[in-house]
Amino acid sequence: MTEIIHKQFVDFPLPKEEGAGDGFSLPDMTTPQPPPSPLRSVEGGVPSPRQRWLTIATDSVDRAGDILLLDGMDAKNFLKNPQFLWQHGASGETISTIGKVLNLRVVEADPGLLSGGVAGHHVLLALIEYAAPEISPLAEHVFQMDVAGLLPANSIGFQPIEYEANEFGGYTFTKWELIECSKVELPMNPDAVDSGERITERGEQRSSLSADEAAAWLTF
Repeated sequence: MTEIIHKQFVDFPLPKEEGAGDGFSLPDMTTPQPPPSPLRSVEGGVPSPRQRWLTIATDSVDRAGDILLLDGMDAKNFLKNPQFLWQHGASGETISTIGKVLNLRVVEADPGLLSGGVAGHHVLLALIEYAAPEISPLAEHVFQMDVAGLLPANSIGFQPIEYEANEFGGYTFTKWELIECSKVELPMNPDAVDSGERITERGEQRSSLSADEAAAWLTF
């Protein structure tokens, strides 16, 4: 299978031959991991209101029957150019970059937030920062719709490295290179969405957080 796959969750052609790639260091997937610590802006160590933690991928089955094993991610090259795009750069805009990715973390998923409701799954979170409104009116438009809860969906583009057919009619990608992540309207993975619910006083997990909300929620 070498043709280009045009869909929002897998954007790149499968390789002719399986191979190995350099891995991005991820948490131990055999034990529960704590949620990510929010990054601080450079100026004064104050969280930026334009920073948000987003669920960009999960290891649950997507609409095409594919599964992405998160511990197989290679993000080495991505972190050199950590683009946060609108609609994978396919919207027709002259410039589709609406921000940048500041951090990546894999954490254990709340079963209540996944479509199957099964424990033991993991999610890939990205701390993104939207571009300032004076730099990108597009970023401001998407940011405001995101904050309003009107654009909860996210997606990634990746290059498969190693994969095998699975029982769901798709492929299980055991090694893959992260290329980009995007805010989208319709994700291939129905679980790559962010809840609009607020954090409770008990500190229950919400999948979409601004940096200042995360600072109030997390314990260090």
